Amino acid sequence: MEALYPGAAVADVVGGELDRRQAESGQAIDRIGTTDEIAQAVLWLSGPGGIG
Repeated sequence: MEALYPGAAVADVVGGELDRRQAESGQAIDRIGTTDEIAQAVLWLSGPGGIG
């Protein structure tokens, strides 16, 4: 079983504000990911590269 827990990601969101530095400091990779990176991970996990 594969799982994806992306954490914070840059996305077009209406309303709300995010302190970018604070959000980045809490990430394992010390930056905020992108929705494209998350999509690529999902495709890899569901394809021949992943187990699923």
